[in-house]
Amino acid sequence: MKLEQQKTIFISAYLTTGKVADSASKAGIRRETAYSWLNNDPAIQGIVQESQEAIYMQAMNKLTQKVSAASDYLVSLLDDENASPKDKLAAVKMILEQADKISEFNRANIQARQQPEDPAKMFDTLVEKNQDKQSVEDLLSRLDKLESAGKSNSPA
Repeated sequence: MKLEQQKTIFISAYLTTGKVADSASKAGIRRETAYSWLNNDPAIQGIVQESQEAIYMQAMNKLTQKVSAASDYLVSLLDDENASPKDKLAAVKMILEQADKISEFNRANIQARQQPEDPAKMFDTLVEKNQDKQSVEDLLSRLDKLESAGKSNSPA
């Protein structure tokens, strides 16, 4: 079997199973050779990295959809006339906590890249930060209103 065929078989098996030894066996190579390719062959490294990034993005997209649905529910709870002030306050707190975590994650992501940003990306980042800040300020305003409502509805 030619080297390129072995590499193709190895990559295909490795991307499917994630197991080096099994993938090496399918390609008819030694495990050490497989590790050498993974560590030293830029073409294989690129393919593996692209595949891992694609899988990561799929997982992030699914997670984002679920988080969005949960956020939508929490926001709808704020507008629900039948929800108690206590439930609304709990929803606001959850939203604010998650917004803070997302902001921290985004900042860490940006810092981790450590790449010089082009002006367009810098502008987008500033716009996003401003939108995050505005959203948090809106939620804080709602929180103040709910706390006031809770105090006025509580027995004296």
